[in-house]
Amino acid sequence: MRFFLDLEEHNGSYELDSWQPETTIADLVQATGGPSLPADEPLYCDNRPVTASSTLAEVKPMEGMRISRAPLSYPSLVQGWSVCLSGGSTVTLPRPIPSSRPLVAGRSPYADIVLPTASASWEHLHLQVVHDESTNTQKVRITDPGSTNGSFVDGQKIPEEGLTVSEGTTIHVGDCVLTLRPAPQEKAAPRPGSAPNVSASGTAPFNRPPRQGALSAPEKVEAPTRKNVSDPPKFNIAMAVGPIIMAAAMVAIMQEIRYALFAMLSPILSIGMWVEQKRRHAKDKVKERVRFEQEMEKFKERIALSNREEIERLHDLCPGTGCRSAAGASSCDDAVASPEHQP
Repeated sequence: MRFFLDLEEHNGSYELDSWQPETTIADLVQATGGPSLPADEPLYCDNRPVTASSTLAEVKPMEGMRISRAPLSYPSLVQGWSVCLSGGSTVTLPRPIPSSRPLVAGRSPYADIVLPTASASWEHLHLQVVHDESTNTQKVRITDPGSTNGSFVDGQKIPEEGLTVSEGTTIHVGDCVLTLRPAPQEKAAPRPGSAPNVSASGTAPFNRPPRQGALSAPEKVEAPTRKNVSDPPKFNIAMAVGPIIMAAAMVAIMQEIRYALFAMLSPILSIGMWVEQKRRHAKDKVKERVRFEQEMEKFKERIALSNREEIERLHDLCPGTGCRSAAGASSCDDAVASPEHQP
């Protein structure tokens, strides 16, 4: 079992392989090379007040237990509207939107939320909490003060006059995603050591929350392709001239003009077939062009639908969502240390 010592003169993380119920916290600290503590010195185990003479049987140590001289401070739960970076090269904890001034997001290091992308402007986005008198609710006004590449809310570009939202939404700025949320409805995670259901043996019932599985591959959208329309055959001069030469020879030999009349049918048929094939080729090209244009329109519709579905999916799987639930813990170690977080 791992535990942490957070004393001014002695700090560190240690492994506790085995222990006796009568072992005191003072014995535990001294075994790690720490100072000898007076029996009545007040201490805190996971923010529970104890003394150095308290035994481990009384403390009921859990994985990640923290021993300190002062209680830990915890951040307060986010109140009102908040925004966080939930997509891109980094994510952040929710940041409350002040009611006295607009919150600024941009590439500037002095912005309230720094956007780590080269496609963002120095001062890219403003978020202002406004009060709606008709509904007596708080809304957020989103404005883009003339950024180079623009900002998009749920896939739609923010107009010049701005946009007012009353529900949670996502804002895309380049390859960054901002998640805008109203006041959270869920409760904060229980603080370490505050669970009332620790048994006498030092165990705690625990139901691990469901974990999000791996993202399924998005549906593949294939672009339409043009079909090759075969070129029409070239006009064959031999087929037209050959019968005429043969007819002339027959007329010269047989002295009969009727042979010439029969021979004239061959070039007429050759020219007719050639013209018909050219006409069919032109008709097939027009038909293929119309088909391809119709397929392209359907392809554009599928792309727009897939874009909306992907935005909704990423909004539901926002990494910043879990930050609110853990607002009651000051660090990952603190969250693991509490009995209610034991696997």
